[in-house]
Amino acid sequence: MSEKELFVQNRKHIFTFEHKISSNQLTIDEIDEILPGYIHINRISDLNMTYVSPGGCEMFERSNEEMTTKFMELTDIYVDMDFAIKHSIPPAILKFCQLKDYSNTFSFFEKIRTNIQKEFDLYCTDIKLLDNNEELICITNPINKLGFTVNKLKGILEENKFFDKNFLKFMSLTKREKEILTQVRVICLNGLRSLESQE
Repeated sequence: MSEKELFVQNRKHIFTFEHKISSNQLTIDEIDEILPGYIHINRISDLNMTYVSPGGCEMFERSNEEMTTKFMELTDIYVDMDFAIKHSIPPAILKFCQLKDYSNTFSFFEKIRTNIQKEFDLYCTDIKLLDNNEELICITNPINKLGFTVNKLKGILEENKFFDKNFLKFMSLTKREKEILTQVRVICLNGLRSLESQE
């Protein structure tokens, strides 16, 4: 799989994960157990972390409370901000947040180290708005394990082959077209449930 294909697969994953979490089909901790990286939730208003998965706490050897209350201080230690600024990552994230498009995802590369004595490694972070429109769900994985992640998650995402095949087409729609398509889907699902309950 090429780097571009891996990137697209990861965008699909966060889209599917957010749906499964919102519909209570999976928990963040269940997803976290199979990722080589970690999951975090960030507030849109200030981008501060409000939650870090157990995998992230273990990776940085910090508690969830420490990771969320000392977010800015720890970001300066663990994230290569020169790399982020050079690649205009902070403004791109803010622009994505301002769109308030629940049906979209955004991916970017960042350099992270898990210990102050270590070198920075390249990671891919995929973000998506949660349905409350106030927070982002973010999945951060090491680049060198993206292929492993895609293969490991295939089973979990297998049941939605139509979405998998049509993901790029769906992402190319306008925000309004996605909203209409989502409403049509909801109406169809509600209709099916109604028919099932009558039988």
